[in-house]
Amino acid sequence: MIRLEKLRELALRTAPAPGRPRHLSAASGLVRVEDRLYVIADDEHQLGVFSAEGSEPGTLLTVLPGRLPDGALERKAAKADLEALTRLPGMMEFPHGALFALGSGSRPNREVGALIELDAWGLAGEPAIQVNLHRLYSALRTHLPALNVEGAFTTAEHFCLLHRGNKRDATNACISLPLRTALDALAEGRPIMATPPLDIRPFDLGAIRGVPLCFTDGAALPDGRFVFTAVAEDTEDSYEDGARALQRLKPTKKDVVIGVSASGMTPYVRGGLTRARKAGSKIIFVTCDPRTELQTFVDLIIAPAVGPEVIAGSTRLKAGTATKMVLNMLTTTAMIRIGKTYGNLMVDVRTGSEKLKDRARRIVERAGGSHGDARRRRDALVGSGAPVVVVVDVVDVVVVVSGGTGTVLGSGSGDCTGGFFLRIDRLEESEA
Repeated sequence: MIRLEKLRELALRTAPAPGRPRHLSAASGLVRVEDRLYVIADDEHQLGVFSAEGSEPGTLLTVLPGRLPDGALERKAAKADLEALTRLPGMMEFPHGALFALGSGSRPNREVGALIELDAWGLAGEPAIQVNLHRLYSALRTHLPALNVEGAFTTAEHFCLLHRGNKRDATNACISLPLRTALDALAEGRPIMATPPLDIRPFDLGAIRGVPLCFTDGAALPDGRFVFTAVAEDTEDSYEDGARALQRLKPTKKDVVIGVSASGMTPYVRGGLTRARKAGSKIIFVTCDPRTELQTFVDLIIAPAVGPEVIAGSTRLKAGTATKMVLNMLTTTAMIRIGKTYGNLMVDVRTGSEKLKDRARRIVERAGGSHGDARRRRDALVGSGAPVVVVVDVVDVVVVVSGGTGTVLGSGSGDCTGGFFLRIDRLEESEA
């Protein structure tokens, strides 16, 4: 285990785009050349350039064309997901070497890379050269179907890629390609090929509390070995899981989908909301971070101002309590609007237990009176276990609807003063 030491903040002289933070967020790969640090981020198409010794803000160098969308979920869908950055040795077209940034390959639009030339002093220049990684990644995907490249480095003879596993498939792997073959292809503008037999070495990194450790980056050592960083993330693929979970609900343009994330950054919620947006649903987002990037993506944001937690990072305290109160208000209001209340009484109560049957009796008694005839009908309906609905019609007659039929219980004599009219599809003629 290597002890980590903080070097500096990744503050920027100018923001990557209007409305974006003035720091490099989601940094995913780092290379040091002389006294400079080059940092790639998976949600930017720019390379951060920082001083390795000082603390002055860094600058940005564009490595891929086009501007990414401002909305967080649209941005995630469109980005190249540049996860790996490595320094390549000198080659024919790049005598002083180059930086090579690679997309993860987890989606078709992420099968791209960028080659940035270095000068004699290790300074990266523009323009960067775009590299198509489709043929390489397609060949690797025959062995690693859920390919997810998270790191890259070179040894004396090999160009190595680190594949990251996940909770569903904890297989991590180091893929070694002949270095000279890869350099020649890059120098000549040809696709990098993965010629069989492929050198793919699987790694079992262990687990933390049952959650597998998976590669996030790596670097070569002089003796041919390599060091790596790893993380135990308790998810199979949280973004995709969220999208699939919502897909099963078949959202439409008539639906309102509410996403909840105290931090405003949960991938599972982002995946679900992206699917809801594609279906045309309206989106409400509940968060305790008013600065969340999702505010540009949703139709309505509800952000209670709870301030810092008493215990830093423990969102179950203030944020969790405030979020629960908001959800209570939303669900209660929704139940009122769709006719699930009569005055301040709940109706359409499902009587699946003795406790709920007793509650239903009291609701019906309070809404329709408790004289003997009404009580007998009430007990018969409540005892059937079917949902019980109280309806007030235009002449203020309380009707109990159970199992699709209506029974007149009596005129309204409780202390309810209002309610919603529900359509009764069929009434028993003898009683109506």
